[in-house]
Amino acid sequence: MTLAVNPKNRSIVTNMSEADLKLWWTEKMKKLANQYDGRNEVVRGIFLHEHCPVRFNNDYKLRSMTYCIETAEKLEEKMEWIELKQAFIHGLPNLIT
Repeated sequence: MTLAVNPKNRSIVTNMSEADLKLWWTEKMKKLANQYDGRNEVVRGIFLHEHCPVRFNNDYKLRSMTYCIETAEKLEEKMEWIELKQAFIHGLPNLIT
């Protein structure tokens, strides 16, 4: 996991389903992103993107997660953020939503 969530960079060993792991990860990222007060004229939003090997039973699988939060306030800035977010997400390989 990202060092912001997993500062000791420990391996994840779990019997959780992929759906449960996704929910756990999303909640962790949401909590982290909500700590950031990025409302200003420069920052439009924040992406948190993570690649990590996760062990399911005796097999490791590479899993990626992306969480994003908008920080823009003005309509023009919000539109810029939406364009960037869409381009970023559509550019991710093997995207599953």
